[in-house]
Amino acid sequence: MLSEDIKVKNKLHKSKTRFDCVASFGQYTGVTPFISTKGMLFLYLTKNRDFQTSAKKPQYSLTGQGLNFTGLIPTQHPDVFIGYPNNKDKLSNGQSNPTYRHKDDLFLIVKNKNLTKFEVLIFPDGKPNLSVHLESLLSGKYKKLLEKARQSAVPFFNYIGYGHS
Repeated sequence: MLSEDIKVKNKLHKSKTRFDCVASFGQYTGVTPFISTKGMLFLYLTKNRDFQTSAKKPQYSLTGQGLNFTGLIPTQHPDVFIGYPNNKDKLSNGQSNPTYRHKDDLFLIVKNKNLTKFEVLIFPDGKPNLSVHLESLLSGKYKKLLEKARQSAVPFFNYIGYGHS
């Protein structure tokens, strides 16, 4: 989440639930419908009202540009969520779903303790291998790969006053 100072410098909506993508590693066309006309990728975190802790239903959702990016389904680890793109070919308004061709992709979302930062790990066509990817993340098998991705990440958008490290 960008600081209030950065939001002011960039004349951004000051929502406490807005999360901007500040860096990325690799290419993923599934985010294209979520990119603003300015070239920013930002999503809003919303708590689902009908969340049931016993069910495998999303606790939160990430939305942007009038679309649902993913629901955040809890895992056995409190800081890791599972997500998937919308798997319906049509949106509720009858329009074609621009993310439908990514319906088999898998998102593993890692958050910090106070819900101010997310890392979204994207596994194209990874939905059938959810258990393998989740176990690899939780057991530390992906640790070196994640470190390399963080070191190689490039700015997604150049926010005024935001230093990328």
